[in-house]
Amino acid sequence: MIDFANTLEAAGIPFKILSAYLCKATEFVGGFFLVIGYLIKPACFFLIIDMSVATFIFHHAQMLNNGLTTFLLLLCLLNILLGKTDMMSIDCYLSQ
Repeated sequence: MIDFANTLEAAGIPFKILSAYLCKATEFVGGFFLVIGYLIKPACFFLIIDMSVATFIFHHAQMLNNGLTTFLLLLCLLNILLGKTDMMSIDCYLSQ
């Protein structure tokens, strides 16, 4: 985690330790919620913020070089956020 925090500091992101823990916690918890299909929309919202920072601030919007993966993840998350809820998700069963 310290190595990642130092990488964030080199990129000019403030509060390196807090930012590193928030980034990794968002990716882990948000990814877990997406996999099980629970709280999909809020998880996507926070992951979109995370991937936007990664794409446009950390990778300097170089979407065809280093930022390609984060940009594609950002597009996938936007698709999930704006799309309909999957019929096999926990969210669908709880909303009935």
